[in-house]
Amino acid sequence: MIEQQGIKPYVIGLDLGGTNSVFGIVDARGEIKATTAIKTGGYTSAEDYVKASVEALQPIIEQVGGIEKIKAMGIGAPNGNYYKGTIEKAPNNFVPHNRAIYNLKHNNIMIEQQGIKPYVIGLDLGGTNSVFGIVDARGEIKATTAIKTGGYTSAEDYVKASVEALQPIIEQVGGIEKIKAMGIGAPNGNYYKGTIEKAPNLPWAHDTVVPLAQLFSERLNGIPVALTNDANAAAIGEMVYGVARGMKNFIVITLGTGVGSGIVVNGQLLYGHDGFAGELGHVTMVRGAEGRSCGCGRTGCLEAYCSATGVARTARELLSTTQRPSILREMNPEDITSLDVSIAAGKGDELAKEIYEFTGKMLGEACADFAAFSSPEAFIFFGGMVKAGDLIMNPIKKSYDEHVLPIFRGKAQFLVSGLDGASAAVLGASAIGWEI
Repeated sequence: MIEQQGIKPYVIGLDLGGTNSVFGIVDARGEIKATTAIKTGGYTSAEDYVKASVEALQPIIEQVGGIEKIKAMGIGAPNGNYYKGTIEKAPNNFVPHNRAIYNLKHNNIMIEQQGIKPYVIGLDLGGTNSVFGIVDARGEIKATTAIKTGGYTSAEDYVKASVEALQPIIEQVGGIEKIKAMGIGAPNGNYYKGTIEKAPNLPWAHDTVVPLAQLFSERLNGIPVALTNDANAAAIGEMVYGVARGMKNFIVITLGTGVGSGIVVNGQLLYGHDGFAGELGHVTMVRGAEGRSCGCGRTGCLEAYCSATGVARTARELLSTTQRPSILREMNPEDITSLDVSIAAGKGDELAKEIYEFTGKMLGEACADFAAFSSPEAFIFFGGMVKAGDLIMNPIKKSYDEHVLPIFRGKAQFLVSGLDGASAAVLGASAIGWEI
């Protein structure tokens, strides 16, 4: 995606040690594409050291397509001064010992020294809350704010309120001139068009197409804004910051109010011809009249059974159709949530454990089918339901092994998101901003 958008896809990393200097050309997913090295000592000046370094770098730079493919260079060195781009009075084998290597600053190796805007805005646009974060290139969230998503009569009013909430944290990091771009993860988000299209849970977008990326860009001094489905944002976040770093084929499955998915094949997110590919939550698991109704208008969808709301529905069905004892009977059935089921199962409640067995079995069957079209190296699970831990993950893995084609058995990892739950969606959205 990066190269398709005209963004330089590589950076140079230098580990400048006392004995050896090791260079690597690295892509956005953290994969080292080429390396070289020289001895650090033996030079009479910093200029000679830099000259020798650049000569060693030339072949591997050409190997990845030339200097026009290189976005920037980062250096880790003893006595390195981040603000000045200098090495200051480094001991041991460094030559010269008693002055800075001024060429480091001269060659513009640091992001801010190059004039590159150092932050992006990430927006996790949920049905209830909209959470904004300002994120640096290392994935550190520097400032956050939030507003309620509903309560607005139009998308324009929502964007206006959002920008008003953003202004203080934008000023906190130095103003809009420090912001490179904005990335948005939203339900029914169309990456190609930058629109939200008929999102049922958004009152200002449930029956229309909203050009949300354009609306934000116009109110934020024209900065580039990209938008995608919230599950796709989670997949990009895992690829850039999480457990999928270095992977080229994986599927992220989000288990929340609904079931979403982000599919990465050969290092690229799968969007399809219209931007909506990857709706694995709406594959049909139960056909015919027995299938549960789904919010999408169809019946029998995976989401109707394996989302947080699906787990609660399963609980209510079992409580109403059986007389089996359960601590869940102490609650009003309509108030039961997936968290309540998880807590009950953790206390040894047999009915609650059966609910998670049922849910995990269906998810495992679905993953076995998904393996047939993309052969992922990993399934990565993301969202509140994952907090149930082995209660949900063990049945998924067991069912997958029972149903997957033999040629795929034993090849895929089953992983839980490596991103902090409170910030994962914001990081995922922010990762889109770095790509535009």
